[in-house]
Amino acid sequence: MVAVDKKGKETRITADTFVIAPGGRPRYPDIPGAKEHCITSDDIFSLKTPPGKTLVVGASYVALECAGFIHGVGFDTTVMMRSIPLRGFDQQMAGQVTAYLTLTLTLTPTCTLTLTLTCTLTLHLTPTPSPNPQVKNYMAEHGTKFIECAVPAAVEKLDSGRKKVTWTLKDGTSASDEFDTVMFAVGRDACTSGMGLEAAGVQVNANHKITTKNEQTNVPHIYAIGDVIDGAKLEPPSDTTELTPVAIQAGKLLAARLYGEGTATMDYALVPTTVYTPLEYGACGLPEEVAIETYGEANIEVFHSYYKPLEWTVPNPNPNPNPNPSPTTSRSSGRCRTAAHPSRSLALALTLALALALTFTLVLSLPPTLALTLTHA
Repeated sequence: MVAVDKKGKETRITADTFVIAPGGRPRYPDIPGAKEHCITSDDIFSLKTPPGKTLVVGASYVALECAGFIHGVGFDTTVMMRSIPLRGFDQQMAGQVTAYLTLTLTLTPTCTLTLTLTCTLTLHLTPTPSPNPQVKNYMAEHGTKFIECAVPAAVEKLDSGRKKVTWTLKDGTSASDEFDTVMFAVGRDACTSGMGLEAAGVQVNANHKITTKNEQTNVPHIYAIGDVIDGAKLEPPSDTTELTPVAIQAGKLLAARLYGEGTATMDYALVPTTVYTPLEYGACGLPEEVAIETYGEANIEVFHSYYKPLEWTVPNPNPNPNPNPSPTTSRSSGRCRTAAHPSRSLALALTLALALALTFTLVLSLPPTLALTLTHA
């Protein structure tokens, strides 16, 4: 291999094994004014002046994270989306409005002198419309603006220093607005161009990424790690190869296999990851949409459980809180404490029924999503 430094000096390097890990760089769209007047996520922390009114183009986790903290420090923030938020993540969590689940549980016990208990159990699951938004909708409720089904067409710098952005909507119409800062977060390109990989026989795909198996390329002594791996070509496909902790772990396992006695390979399918949007979101495994596509809808089961995060439950600045608070508020109801130990409440109710043989109805509120009605006769 021949390495060339910034001064043009060439150095010939020989080795038994080579690892390609040049990383990736944010991508600019091919529109007038993009590179001249806009920034990317790499530049957002290098600004010498406050961002002011900001347009973030893209709906990836990088785009939504940046939009979240820019809005969080008090600047007018707008996100322009071409299609869906957080592509590759579970879309119900990413942006769709979810429904509360109301569960009505009816128990009819029959007691004998030997204290034998027989129960007839009836479950009624009733979905009701809910104002409970997830990641995207939470951001919108708290002031981040969204321009949906739109792609930027041009960016023009005005005499005032602002940037006039013109975009095209899905129906073919166009619109425009002025911003102080325009940031693109529309993906990253692997830095494989100009490396001469073709001369070494390494096959590079049209997206500038490399097909690998256990990090090994089609050339046995050349390996690849990180952004340059084509996750779509993995089995099963994965979009986690660009995550820094994933690349670090893959490198450790590869080093152990090459120079130690390790045999473990990187599992790109089960990688826990967190999106640090204002409503933080963590996930591991297949999104529901991918699971259905892979295994068929009849072969999977989906379980939902909703709860109010502790940071929204403990503080209670409002002395007269809404008895049915939205999970997007910081206020809480005292009835939330009941939800912490529903099994204790159920056990207490059954104990009272057996000991006192009374007829009673106990209603437990499990906000924000479960209402449990227990009836005993």
